[in-house]
Amino acid sequence: MKILVYVIMLAMLEEGKVVHPSNENWLDSLVDKIITSHKLSQAITFTSNKEDVDIRRRNFAYQTIIKMMPTVTIDIAKLMSSRDNRSLNFPIVRHPRTSALFLILQNKGRSGAYVKETIDLLNLFVELSPVQIRPRCLVISFNDNIRSSNKDDITTILSASWSLKFLDLTILRVNANNDLEPYSYNPFTKQFNVQSLQRIFPDKLRDMNGHTLILPIYNYPPMMTITEVIEENRTIIQGHDYLYVEILSKKLNFSLNFLRHQIEPSDPSFFPLIFAKLRSGEVNMLGTQFLVGGNIFNNSVAIGKLHSQNKFVVLSPLLPMSKLNLSLNLLLYLLLFPILVICFWLIARLLRFPKRQWGVFCVLQLLLGMSLEQVPRRLSQQLVLLNLLFVGMKYSSDAFSRLTDIELLDGDVPFDTADQISRSGFSIYAPAFLQRQSFHDPSEIITQLGPKVKPLHQQGCVTRLTKYRNCICLAPYRSATYLLELVTLEYRKPVMKLSKESFLHDYLAFAYEKGSPFVDRFNKILQRMVEAGVPKSWTGPGKRLIFEEMEDHKEGLLLKLLLAILFVGYSVAALVWLAEIRFTKRHDSKHRWR
Repeated sequence: MKILVYVIMLAMLEEGKVVHPSNENWLDSLVDKIITSHKLSQAITFTSNKEDVDIRRRNFAYQTIIKMMPTVTIDIAKLMSSRDNRSLNFPIVRHPRTSALFLILQNKGRSGAYVKETIDLLNLFVELSPVQIRPRCLVISFNDNIRSSNKDDITTILSASWSLKFLDLTILRVNANNDLEPYSYNPFTKQFNVQSLQRIFPDKLRDMNGHTLILPIYNYPPMMTITEVIEENRTIIQGHDYLYVEILSKKLNFSLNFLRHQIEPSDPSFFPLIFAKLRSGEVNMLGTQFLVGGNIFNNSVAIGKLHSQNKFVVLSPLLPMSKLNLSLNLLLYLLLFPILVICFWLIARLLRFPKRQWGVFCVLQLLLGMSLEQVPRRLSQQLVLLNLLFVGMKYSSDAFSRLTDIELLDGDVPFDTADQISRSGFSIYAPAFLQRQSFHDPSEIITQLGPKVKPLHQQGCVTRLTKYRNCICLAPYRSATYLLELVTLEYRKPVMKLSKESFLHDYLAFAYEKGSPFVDRFNKILQRMVEAGVPKSWTGPGKRLIFEEMEDHKEGLLLKLLLAILFVGYSVAALVWLAEIRFTKRHDSKHRWR
């Protein structure tokens, strides 16, 4: 069973006189409810051992938490005084999990002081872990009288928490009579709500109420395709990855505000620029997935779940190549023929047969089954002739049977291995980011071709490949298959192919701004879509059209081929018929002349 580690942040921020609650069982039930609902198994408490802190409240909180779970305690006051912050480098602090819970206990004194200290504490959490999703926070504020307390302090803390991307932060106010009043802020409805104790952390992402997310758009087929409809003055956005975002938008009810870039993805400066906008928070997420291993910007942005894979393949020109498939037996028979001629000629010379009848040319005629002008009369010549005829018949029949096995192989020049690609002498191009990760890949293609690869975007490489047929492209599989289909449709015939070899198997993920509160929910929905096989049903932009066009194109080629065969057959038959008529007339005229 997987053990979930939770973080309990315990900050005793007390100033002024405090009236202690007479019945403290509410905290036991609250912690028990949190442990039961979230399966809490470990706690790391951050406390402040100031002299003005109420020791009884602190010990009470300790005892309540420690008796329910194993607890590790870090003293913030001692860290500040000694300036030794090694305890803050714990992995669970630097990289809090989505199931983490930060519990902040406050004794409200001067409002300005405790508000500032609470916000400073939240800023410390962000400073310790700026990229990961913010954990849940429960602020328990002890106050003598709920009705007399200032709600402006609560709204200030809740507003500041959302500006720091804390989505699930609840303030629980407790007075001396243990009257509880939980407050939370819904940034999508922009309302400060009094929550039920049964739902300490309400599901705010169930309905985002049209909240706007900024999404950069760019023409990057097949992941994202932008089509401008000038007549209707509108822009159509399609693409395999954009469909994910579109479904998320409908599921969670948020709207999209598009940010169009002037430069295209083929520009080497495009991806550094777009990740800089994501890192600064100018955009909330990317509309296409990116290769995690091939990008150097993923340490400054939040990365979604790795739910799909991609690989690199080789796009090579389709160069026709024809060759005869000659068997070894046929070659042996061809080499044996002159040996037979020489052997029978030597036998004839040893037996002193007439040179006129047993010359080399005569022996060759006999082996080929041709008749002689004069039949030999001597018995020795007749026996040799009989053997020669039998050998010739056997040899010619076997040779003819092997000649019928000859195959004319029509294919294309192979570019399947690194050796074949290297020996071709063609220029090799790949996206610029491929070179940043290539030295980590031990595959044969990268090892042999790495120094020869030149940076060029796959679309530019394919344009050069189809035009000159003298280069090879290394591209991601999804882009390569799309470009292959697109070029085949454009030229009405295959002009390039995918190699059997693949390399640089990598994962795909969406990228989000630092501390994005949407990562966890988006990951769950995307994972359900992938497990249900929804992306497999997508054809992508133009794929259905390409399939239909290619099917019609193949039917047209078959019809043309049948018509060509019929034309050749009728033409040959007509020529044979004309030849028969001509030779028949000529033969009849000779007989009449005689």
